[in-house]
Amino acid sequence: MAAPPLTTEPAGPRPAGSVASPARPEPARADRAAPDPAPPGRLLDRARLAVVCLGLVALALSQSPGRVVSDTKLDVWVDPLGFLGRALSMWDPEGFAGQVQNQAYGYLWPMGPFSVLLRGAGLPPWVVQRLWWALLLCAAFLGVVVLARRLRIGSPAAVVLGGLAYALAPRMVTSLGATSIEVLPMAVAPWVLVPLVGAAALRSPRRAAALSGLAVFCAGGVNAVAAAAVLPLPVLWLLTRRPGRARRRLAAWWALAVVLATAWWAGPLLLLGRYSVPFLDLIETAATTTAPTDLLSVLRGTDHWVPALATSAGPLWPAGWSLLHDAVPVTATVVLAAAGLAALCRPRLRERTWLVLGVLAGAALVTMGHLAAVDGVLAGWLREALDGPLAPLRNVHKFDPVLRLPLVLALVDLVAAAAAAAARPGAVRRPGRPLPALLARAAAPLRRAAPAAARVGYRATVAVVVLGVAGVALPAVQGRLAPPAGFEAVPGYWQQAADFLARDTPSGRALLVPGSSFATYGWGTPNDEPLQVLAESPWEVRNAVPLAPNAHVRVLDAIEARLAAGQGSEALTRYLARAGISHVVVRNDLDVGASGSPRPVLVHQALRDSPGIRRVAAFGPDFPGAALLGRVFDAGLAQPLPAVEVFGVADPAPRAWTAPLADAVTVSGGPDGILALEDQGLVTGRPTVLAGAGVEGTGAVAVSDALVRRERSMGRLTDAASQGLAPEDPLRLDAPARDHLLDDQAAAESVVRYTGAVPGAAASASDADSYGGADPARSPSAAVDGDPTTAWYPPDDVGTPAPVEWTLRTDEPVGALAMSVTLPPDVAADPPSVLLVGTDTGSLRVRPAASAAPQQVPLPPGATRSIRLSVPAGETLGLAEVAVPGLTVTRSVVLPDPGVPADAWVLAAAGAPVAGCATSTDADLRCGAPLVDAAEEPAGLDRVLTVADTGGGDASYDLALTAVPRAGPALDELLASSSGTFSRVAASSTAVPDPRAGAAAVADGDPETAWHAAADDGSPTLVVSWLTPQTVDRLRVETAGSVTGARPGAVTLSGGGITRTLRLDDDGAVSFTPVTTDRLTITFELAGRTESFDPYTRTTSDLGVVVGELEVTALAVPDPGRVVEVPCGEGPVVALDGQRFETSVRTTLGALRDLTPLPLELCDPAGETLRLAAGEHRFTAAGTPELAVRSATLLRTGGALAATPGVDVDRAAADVVRWGTEHREVRVAARDEPALLVVPENANPGWTATLDGAALQGVAVDGWQQGWVLPAGAAGTVRLDYGPGGTYRAALAGGAAAVALLVALAVWKPASAPGPPARPSARPARGRRFLTAVVVLAALAGTALAGGAVGLAVLAVAAVLGVAAGRRRFAVLGVLAASLVAAAGVLLAVDGAADARQALGVAALSVAVASVLPLPSAPPLRRRRGSATPSAT
Repeated sequence: MAAPPLTTEPAGPRPAGSVASPARPEPARADRAAPDPAPPGRLLDRARLAVVCLGLVALALSQSPGRVVSDTKLDVWVDPLGFLGRALSMWDPEGFAGQVQNQAYGYLWPMGPFSVLLRGAGLPPWVVQRLWWALLLCAAFLGVVVLARRLRIGSPAAVVLGGLAYALAPRMVTSLGATSIEVLPMAVAPWVLVPLVGAAALRSPRRAAALSGLAVFCAGGVNAVAAAAVLPLPVLWLLTRRPGRARRRLAAWWALAVVLATAWWAGPLLLLGRYSVPFLDLIETAATTTAPTDLLSVLRGTDHWVPALATSAGPLWPAGWSLLHDAVPVTATVVLAAAGLAALCRPRLRERTWLVLGVLAGAALVTMGHLAAVDGVLAGWLREALDGPLAPLRNVHKFDPVLRLPLVLALVDLVAAAAAAAARPGAVRRPGRPLPALLARAAAPLRRAAPAAARVGYRATVAVVVLGVAGVALPAVQGRLAPPAGFEAVPGYWQQAADFLARDTPSGRALLVPGSSFATYGWGTPNDEPLQVLAESPWEVRNAVPLAPNAHVRVLDAIEARLAAGQGSEALTRYLARAGISHVVVRNDLDVGASGSPRPVLVHQALRDSPGIRRVAAFGPDFPGAALLGRVFDAGLAQPLPAVEVFGVADPAPRAWTAPLADAVTVSGGPDGILALEDQGLVTGRPTVLAGAGVEGTGAVAVSDALVRRERSMGRLTDAASQGLAPEDPLRLDAPARDHLLDDQAAAESVVRYTGAVPGAAASASDADSYGGADPARSPSAAVDGDPTTAWYPPDDVGTPAPVEWTLRTDEPVGALAMSVTLPPDVAADPPSVLLVGTDTGSLRVRPAASAAPQQVPLPPGATRSIRLSVPAGETLGLAEVAVPGLTVTRSVVLPDPGVPADAWVLAAAGAPVAGCATSTDADLRCGAPLVDAAEEPAGLDRVLTVADTGGGDASYDLALTAVPRAGPALDELLASSSGTFSRVAASSTAVPDPRAGAAAVADGDPETAWHAAADDGSPTLVVSWLTPQTVDRLRVETAGSVTGARPGAVTLSGGGITRTLRLDDDGAVSFTPVTTDRLTITFELAGRTESFDPYTRTTSDLGVVVGELEVTALAVPDPGRVVEVPCGEGPVVALDGQRFETSVRTTLGALRDLTPLPLELCDPAGETLRLAAGEHRFTAAGTPELAVRSATLLRTGGALAATPGVDVDRAAADVVRWGTEHREVRVAARDEPALLVVPENANPGWTATLDGAALQGVAVDGWQQGWVLPAGAAGTVRLDYGPGGTYRAALAGGAAAVALLVALAVWKPASAPGPPARPSARPARGRRFLTAVVVLAALAGTALAGGAVGLAVLAVAAVLGVAAGRRRFAVLGVLAASLVAAAGVLLAVDGAADARQALGVAALSVAVASVLPLPSAPPLRRRRGSATPSAT
């Protein structure tokens, strides 16, 4: 006979997990389960359960009725049948330029069929979604009810309460509406245990195990870790059964059942891991996921990291946010956690060992990797491993069911016991020492009142637990399960757009712009793109986690950067075309504020300025719509446009094409550099391969500085990358990947090098972790670049302010007594109270002046290698310039060493400045402060090139330079001095530096330009001056309707010794007594406030006054075609290894005003050809205040690219014979030299190519496209096959067969009657000793993992305390555990008490674990000498 489980209490020390036993208990066996207690009135019981389930259905349907919310995948609710059909193929050619579908197979059961069934029945998507939620709630509820009854835990009412506590547990309430597929395993977890607990009733361990396996099968396969979370509790259940044949049989059958139940997704998962991109490095990090997993939060169930996130529109997950911040739900979670731990300490709790070990295992799993003052013994190693080999387990909150289910079962027992005790008429008196007569008489009233008081306490216990369950469920009752937004239906115009693309895209691909982390639209938030469901042609978008190679992601980022800067060009068109992009879909209905996407006006300007891109279709109503309550939307920058616009791209790459291998260019600089090469026309029509690709026979070699070492915040799309970094610069983010790295990053990446000194800061606005996004222009080096218009700033304060400190580490000691410090204007207006100056020799406190002029700051005497500038806590600082006498600091970008002679060096300044104006689709100029964006390198270039030995002397390179006008006061002065007129206009302020929005705009003859005064200019003023006095008697103010801003209602004129205020008429004109003067001051008074709503910050602000044209006597309009010359000596200066070359510029007034790129002319013809010997060379191109050098190209004289610029190399389209999802055939022409066959889809190791049966060498073209080397030879047919696709479908078929076998094992009943019961084990004591050892080791290991040394110390103290407490051991430990949780809960209201809460949580768990240790009973109290009564035992 099998040994009984630990459910009885033998004589002597109680074994772990025992319950107080009756006099002669009947031992339970693994092959015999106790029958379910017959509830009073089975029909009534079922009716009670049905009512609860109906209530849960109603609760689900009440959440955001009528709206589909962004739960899991959009396809599941809108087109489930089509989605499941696509899931049968591993490769998806439609999405993201070809991708391995991410766990789409997991929806094949049960979520997908459920949706197919109900959608097929005609139910709308939102109802299907809510019924799915209801199914999960009911499954979780009924699972606990059935399991508790199988375990004979609790009363009927307590079991119902426990079912609700589990179905509405914090994890369910938090995640159900957002990621219901993740809580599916939690709903299934009780059902996995039910057959194992009732194995004896089935009289077949095979059937019991198979039924449990079917429950595992129902946990789905979308998320393997969440599905695996249903396994630890069954494993612990089997381990805590007494050893014997019955346990071995049940365990063996169950292991087989689990394998059969998971085979259908385990095989595809292995293929996914082998052939999919490693996206785990691009999503949340272990630092993020483990931050909220302190033990108190884990016990409460609030250990998910997403609920703490919120935007200006509100919390992302409202229910989870409520559990973290609202008093009632927070208190309720603490109450249930305390009650659960106390319940685990009850001696009569059945299966207490299993339950306590389950809680301990769950706590250890969920807290792994959490770093705190008190943490687990392996916390540090686990944190690192979660960003490495254990990355799939990174979201540790998925293991919450492992501890939640035991806690709920313990609560059921507690409520049932308390309710039963409260119903008893009197209290049971325990024998003890008799009291002396006098004390007995005094205590009599207390004895009589004790039963009533006890009943009150029991009832209070029940009430507290009931209220706790209700409190946790409160967010659900309030309708907060569903995330905000959602949508009623996908607008019909998206279907029209999808249909158009299907007709107009025979072989290309559509790119959705601007990019966004998720699909957040003005009409709702589906999270997934509508085209994911509707498209019948290829498409892609830059989103949060594109399932594409890093090189392809960098391509999309390069495109997005150009669009965000409004920077269009022919190069952008060619770059899109070479990527196979035939259409650009502009999503004007995107909620750009919520998504953080670039402003549409910049996107449209970039497309408009890109020859070869034109609008071919438009769909839907105009976005944005009408103004908001009289406010201007986004400072008037948003032009109402059709919801979806489709732009065609000229000459996109064919579906498959060939080019001679010798025409391919090897690029050092990554895919980013290919766009820079396209800017110079060096790779037009040519394939490229990245350096390090290992392909022989390519032609030219080009090096670009486009890919600079940076750190990227993977959670952002815009403003995600830090300033350029030196190799030794520390990283700010604790992430497994600092950027979208290439296979051979060193061959592509440029790095920053400082000489003289290294600037740094405690934190900077340029850091990747800066709140609100990184601004590379505000890096520490901006304070030592010699340019006072740039500045270093610390990041914006959010939460606990970071220390504000700027540092400078010098290469050599400096002994200056003072240094010059320049504050930027905004800081100078409100300077810090004191500037703390520190060096190696001491520190000083200096009070800075409220001035933007350079000011001398003393230094502590003595030589130093470091200088520190900081301010007191709570204050801020900015540094425009820091100059130390005798110290010169340079910042150079060192390009990668190509290792071979380079045919071209292509250099470009990092970042593209936006001066504050952009041209909309209707050619209207729109200006506003939100558009202003500074460049990381605003003035010029400083580069270090490593030239390889040519074997024939120095290499000669032809130099070409490009500059752009640099918006600012210096450019305004150049424009004014070059205008050729005898009048000038000056302004009191300007909202943006763009000259088209400056004072001169009122006299340029262009009604679309206008002067925009700063919003905070209380007296906006224009000053008109003439070389000679003029007589003025009339003035007219004109502003075009497209220009947005405050309109003036009156003007105050001052000139000729007269000041008067006059009101403008309806035409903006005013006449007055003639005034003769050479200077007229015009101050504008607003007719009324004009407010603007900013969709990005969700705030409103006033706009400044705008004036389009100013009509005043003798105010001349300059000729935009007037030639402007910047002579030699006044233009930018180029230097090579210290040898200077001056430049000049010849352009027009209009080109300067429009900030048009300009070619620079070298004054010395000798500078046009540079001779470079092997080794390092420093190349600089320093701009001027008026002109910034943006690019420089060095083409090797006589090299392979010397004659290339502007020459288009034709792509030869291959004849497509067959083009399927995973099998393709193309016909290639005869070749007299090796060639490249290119397919503009993502390269993947699963794709193979054969030519007439011979395998072809694969190569990633442009770093990401599928390419193969064709040897010279005759024409032939190339077969392209995605081999893993067949294996994938075979794995699915094998999984289906495994499930069918599992069903057969569960259904098939033994034909014969069961044999005689097994004989009792001959060595029960050995079995008990084994189980005792297992319990002790598990308790010690789990406590160490969850609480470390502190946890083990508390465990030891609690054990001693339990021994000392004797018979009251369990009561003492239970009260202590609950008290510790309650104390930790109180500290939730105390800032800075995280360490104390963690310590209390560790202590509470350790105390609960101590209750199952096999401790000896306390020795009886011995009678004292002379005592008349014996001591109580």
